[in-house]
Amino acid sequence: MERDYLQQAWDYANTDNGRRNIRRGAYLTGFVTLAFAKQILEYSGSDVAANQANVGMFFLGFVAVADHIHGRRKDREEAEEKRLADIAAEQQRREDKQEDQRIERQENYSNLQKEFRAEQRWISSEMTTLKLALLRKELTTEQFLEERKEKYRTYYTNLISMFEESFIIFYKPENAEYTRFWNTWADYIKEKLADTDLVEELEELLEGEDPMFRAYMNQKIEELGLNQYQIKLPLWDAEPLPGQVFN
Repeated sequence: MERDYLQQAWDYANTDNGRRNIRRGAYLTGFVTLAFAKQILEYSGSDVAANQANVGMFFLGFVAVADHIHGRRKDREEAEEKRLADIAAEQQRREDKQEDQRIERQENYSNLQKEFRAEQRWISSEMTTLKLALLRKELTTEQFLEERKEKYRTYYTNLISMFEESFIIFYKPENAEYTRFWNTWADYIKEKLADTDLVEELEELLEGEDPMFRAYMNQKIEELGLNQYQIKLPLWDAEPLPGQVFN
């Protein structure tokens, strides 16, 4: 236990504050010693030695004040260095966060693009297969139309799911970086809304989807002059969007 206390005392003595307090203690001890010696010398009638003690007290006081001023200046410099280091660390954290967000945006965009292209390839392949089956008379016209409807239903469902995900991730008009990614998906949506088969099923496909996304799709339908396909938004979907206009 005693060894621990001694180690703690030694560790403290090797810090800036420890060394400063040791010096202060030494100054105070020296000053008190000189003052006591002066009193004794004056009492014994030794004026010269008493004056020398006065000089020693003055010098010691001067050194103590100078050391205090130096310590305060060093404290201010260290505090300023710490403040600048904290600012630099915070700036680095912000830059790291922005970089992480940039990487995440790029990854999300790339993944969605891959999914989108895969869906285009899938529906094209499926339609080619069905047409060949029809030509080979492996399917009747009725079977072909039924299979085609089912395939497109799956395709449209996946498509709307991707559009919604891209809207939730990238639709941030106040952020130029997100908007740059979103513009591509906005073009895809506009292109696909030219498919009347998709538009006719849109209300059912959007059932239960994000309210803001539903409102966005409604606005795009209106802009394209497809008002007959306007989605009937429930009251709880419409309430958060009074006068909402999407870019």
